[in-house]
Amino acid sequence: MTLRALLFLLPLLTLAACETAPPEPAYEAPSYDYLPKIKLDVRTIDIDDSWAPRGNQRHIEAQSPVQPRDALRTMATDRLITGGTKGRAVFAITDAALVEASGKASAHFAVRVDLFDDAGKKLGEVPAEISRVAPLPDDSPAPTRITLYRLVGEAMADMNVELEYQLRKKMKSLLQTTSASAPEAGPVQVEDLNGAKSGDPNPSGVLKAPAGAVPSD
Repeated sequence: MTLRALLFLLPLLTLAACETAPPEPAYEAPSYDYLPKIKLDVRTIDIDDSWAPRGNQRHIEAQSPVQPRDALRTMATDRLITGGTKGRAVFAITDAALVEASGKASAHFAVRVDLFDDAGKKLGEVPAEISRVAPLPDDSPAPTRITLYRLVGEAMADMNVELEYQLRKKMKSLLQTTSASAPEAGPVQVEDLNGAKSGDPNPSGVLKAPAGAVPSD
């Protein structure tokens, strides 16, 4: 290559270097403990996080900086607390899907709180589900990760509101006050109820959900 050709290409190379994509933002660890606690009148709370992607759709959960299943599990451990002396609640993750179709990413999250007495008899259940859609920018990994990060954060903001609303609407008699004088809460246990492996390593970090007003009954 001649010196003249190199001098011609130099400005183009400099311009390409200047247009390098900026670094990705830091992805915060999932946390919802800034939201109000939901105290259930049960002795224990278990978490069934054995959901796994299925079906013929194109699942893209692995491309997200935070796995939806991780965010839902964190929501349960951060927000649900015990206050009773008998009975059991199970927080089950029934859907934590991120699916790509027609240039868009769709989030569909669904959970269910099941109540059991000490003999194992089911007393009732409260489901909650939300959906959100976001356009995917292109096939580049970094913009896709940023889009999915924001989508999961927005969907989790919706789910936090929806779960509390449904619990207060359908399980009001089993909710307790979270005032300072209320009994000390017990731990929430993560339990693999379907034989799947809980606690799988996943990338962490999720956009913190803004606290929203929960509709009254």
